[in-house]
Amino acid sequence: MSDFLKLWGVLRRAGGTAAALGALVGRPAAAQTTFNACYVASVGALYIVTTTPAVCRAPAPAHVLITWTDGTIADNAVTSAKIADGSVGSADLATGAVTASKLASGVLGWEMITNSLDVAANTTASVSASCPTGKEVLGGGFDVGVYLTIVLTARPSPGLPPPFVLPARFTMTARTGGVGDTFTVYAICANT
Repeated sequence: MSDFLKLWGVLRRAGGTAAALGALVGRPAAAQTTFNACYVASVGALYIVTTTPAVCRAPAPAHVLITWTDGTIADNAVTSAKIADGSVGSADLATGAVTASKLASGVLGWEMITNSLDVAANTTASVSASCPTGKEVLGGGFDVGVYLTIVLTARPSPGLPPPFVLPARFTMTARTGGVGDTFTVYAICANT
């Protein structure tokens, strides 16, 4: 058996030993306990080291110092710098963990603008919701009331500077079927 497989087996058994030691100590649940041991490769043995600093009875490679914890994470041990960008998703967050007040510092002056248009049967039409001056469109959405309506396009458009002066907006173009419909669009706007 390779030394690696022997070590792996010993470490798995050591985890149970660590759990048992943690239970005997009677520590609070939030505290993190570090265990030190030395692995003796020639016989596949592991012995616990209680000295501070942790020192094996013989030098490496005959005895190898191993350190591990009981698996709890100390308070404030995980920081933004330790989390890879894009690695946290909604499934990783508790319900209510991200609130509007926590987002407000990054997105200032956000608001939702709504606009509706009644459209006759068998007609193609566009409706836009425009952001107020000084705000940019972050995104938006739309709603049509009749299943016969076919949405052709739905997209945000950036504002145009003078001399054109066209506000940022969200526009939806659709065609009604055999009955009239109401097209409604929503623009999510924020300070630029």
